[in-house]
Amino acid sequence: MNKILYTISLILLSSLAFAQVGIGTITPNSDALLDIDATDKGVLIPRIELTSLTSSSPLSENVAGMIVYNTATAGTTPNNVTPGFYYNDGTVWVRVGAANQDRFNIYEDDGSLTENRTVTQGSNTLAFTSSAADAFSVDGQTFSVNAANDRVGIGTNNPFEKLHINGGNLRISQGSETLGVPEPSVLIQSNLNGGTAGGKIEFQEPFSQIGYRIKQFTQDAIDGLYFQRFFTSTTTDLLTLRNNGRVGIGETDPAERLEVSGNALFNNSASDFAFSRYISNDGVTSQIGSSSSASAFGAGAFIGTVSNDPLNFIANNAPVTRLTSDFFVPNGSNLVSLGSSVDRWSSIFGGTSLNMFNDSEDFVFSRFQSQGGVISQIGSSSSTSAFGAGSFVGSFTNNPINFIVDNFPVTRLNTDRFVPNGTNLIDLGSTTDRWRSVFVRNSVRIGNTPTSGNLFEGNSNLGGIELVGEADGGYISVQRDGIEPGLHVTKRTGSSGDALSAYFLNGSERGSVRLTTGGVSFNTTSDKRLKTNIKETELGLETINQIDIYDYVYKSDKTNTVVTGFLAQELHEILPQAVYKGGDDPNNDPWQVDYGSITPILVKAIQEQQAQIEALKSEIHALKSEK
Repeated sequence: MNKILYTISLILLSSLAFAQVGIGTITPNSDALLDIDATDKGVLIPRIELTSLTSSSPLSENVAGMIVYNTATAGTTPNNVTPGFYYNDGTVWVRVGAANQDRFNIYEDDGSLTENRTVTQGSNTLAFTSSAADAFSVDGQTFSVNAANDRVGIGTNNPFEKLHINGGNLRISQGSETLGVPEPSVLIQSNLNGGTAGGKIEFQEPFSQIGYRIKQFTQDAIDGLYFQRFFTSTTTDLLTLRNNGRVGIGETDPAERLEVSGNALFNNSASDFAFSRYISNDGVTSQIGSSSSASAFGAGAFIGTVSNDPLNFIANNAPVTRLTSDFFVPNGSNLVSLGSSVDRWSSIFGGTSLNMFNDSEDFVFSRFQSQGGVISQIGSSSSTSAFGAGSFVGSFTNNPINFIVDNFPVTRLNTDRFVPNGTNLIDLGSTTDRWRSVFVRNSVRIGNTPTSGNLFEGNSNLGGIELVGEADGGYISVQRDGIEPGLHVTKRTGSSGDALSAYFLNGSERGSVRLTTGGVSFNTTSDKRLKTNIKETELGLETINQIDIYDYVYKSDKTNTVVTGFLAQELHEILPQAVYKGGDDPNNDPWQVDYGSITPILVKAIQEQQAQIEALKSEIHALKSEK
């Protein structure tokens, strides 16, 4: 220890004397404060972990001339650090030995690539954030990103839209070729040289000279939008929209709002009919088309009006007949004939009458009499006649009127009934064509036998039965005043255990009302085979002791009958499984109590009480034995 102190003292004394220190040499350089001489050793500079070029950490402050060896990789570009020698210039750390001591980087300096560079991002994101108008560009106007307005320009550094292409065309394709043949593509072209063309969109097939285009012409004589098919040097105009609002199909200069060069087919498979409509300036609408029997027009072709205007039939540019919603007449007396002496109608069928008049008796009809004496008639009359006002059809004798379809009588009308000509023969209405209302004085019988039950008029609020069928099910409501029951459930015969009614959920029985020897039982499903996680309940006497029992009177009970029971809201705090939690309106959705679900807990409470009783009895017996 004394030798070490002695050596240090000599070094300090020599430093004070000569202001130079030599390690490994007794003749240090006169210009050096410290001269280290060695052939197999080095100097180990302090090793620390820098955090950034601009941070003095882990030093307390920047000290000019400080030299360290950094062991960390830290910081964010351009002020990041990597392992190596650094010196401090009093403000920042500067790496020692770099090729460019000026800390060159693209964030502070311009420069040129000396060779190709590849940026491998991996799962990292390369994002550019800017608010400049020309934030990113390639070769001036070749490609420009306007970050200030969120726009991209190609051929311009001042784009007006989200994507602005200036001075060229836009082609969209898959970008590959097969055997030298271009793939299908879309070409968008503007008018560069003026003239008659305003621009076009081409849908090109594998050969660029074949495809379809939408082309605009701006010259007054042909101004419009043209849909074309092109094949090498041949162009075919398919559809033309002119600046005068006219449309041509196969015609470039339509004379009307729509002109079709060739035949036109109108088809509407969705509604099973097709038509064209024509509307005049004053709102008169006519139409022509065809339909199937599924449409409102019936099967076949049709021609007519949509508005309440007559349909005129014109010959030699003059109307000769007209059809309205209630008659088909000539346009003048003695103008045309219905048929001729040569071309005659085979039959004439009249809907209400055949224009037969009898002014003296104020009604007109036709009679048809069979050889057996059965007489039927059809006609119309006023209110002064025995038939009343309106049209009529019927029998003159006491025979039924038969309604015939496909040469077969399906229904008949007698003096007291309107019935089908056989059981299960026809329906009254259908699933699509339904009667709006059916009014019945007594009842409607539903069933397969004459004694089937009745469906009475009325509803559950006014008195009667209400049957409702809905998309998600249906219900039956029954109301009856007085002491008589509103719903009777009856069995002609039955044994104990037979169900009077059963209740199902999604096809599975959940409960029933069944016959007993002298009454009925109300049952809920409790089959062990339907249960899982079976364990002894923890509820019992302690639970029952928490429940308060009340006497009360229902507000709606005018007799003020006292009832003993629970309050649903209080019971819900103790046994929520025994309470149905209702809504805000106590009249339409009240809270309700399932008294039956409390029974198992009462049984458990009795069992616990019995156990306590037995224990007390044992204690009493033991006390008596000790005496």
